[in-house]
Amino acid sequence: MNIYRPLTGGISLNPTHIVVHCIGEFVKPSEAQCIELGIHFKDYHALEWLEKLGVSYHTLITPSGDEINCRKTNMKAWHAKAQGFNHKSLGIGFMVAGVYNLETLKKRIKNPYLEGKQEYTGIDIVSSWRKQFNIPEKNIVKHSDIDLKKPDPGDGFPFDWFLKEVQRNIDS
Repeated sequence: MNIYRPLTGGISLNPTHIVVHCIGEFVKPSEAQCIELGIHFKDYHALEWLEKLGVSYHTLITPSGDEINCRKTNMKAWHAKAQGFNHKSLGIGFMVAGVYNLETLKKRIKNPYLEGKQEYTGIDIVSSWRKQFNIPEKNIVKHSDIDLKKPDPGDGFPFDWFLKEVQRNIDS
């Protein structure tokens, strides 16, 4: 299933990179975050949480492998401000099944977390982006590679395998 919820408007983008992220399927904010953001203390779906923070990926992949398109690929998203990556990259976020705060997510993503069709949906999307925008494999990076303060997508994401599968998909 492909869910399309593009935020409209913004700055145009000619992407040269792809940044891989992860986020809890549901986010449990701290009391301090709720006060700072002026929001209720409850669990937020990842998409709702991103909207509260004013953050966006181009695409989110749910644990069931569904694709949620959040921004058009020709528009800037706000997912990787380090080193100016918001201005040159597409962002893909893999949802980690369950409810997490930042500390519990950091622990969870140390181990494998992708579910069933989720990895293959991601492979198809990144393959398509690479072909559409002529993005070389070396320009696919983990969020943690460009911002050392960010833990994602974590050791539990099979990054090298993922890159090989993306290339295999392009070659076939």
